[in-house]
Amino acid sequence: MHFSLRYRDLEAAKLFFKKAFRENGCPDKVNIDKSGNNTAAFTALNKGNLKKVEIRQNKYFNDLIE
Repeated sequence: MHFSLRYRDLEAAKLFFKKAFRENGCPDKVNIDKSGNNTAAFTALNKGNLKKVEIRQNKYFNDLIE
């Protein structure tokens, strides 16, 4: 599953990821860039879930996937 996310607002990122997980299931790993809002959104979502999503960050790693 691949999403190109350009949100920079924390609340918008949380809503986007919740909707994506609801429609596609919760992934084991997620590749994101160094955006602080995306990281904060996943950290908040991980607190409420029994299944933790592994967050993989790298400045250029996400560009390889896109």
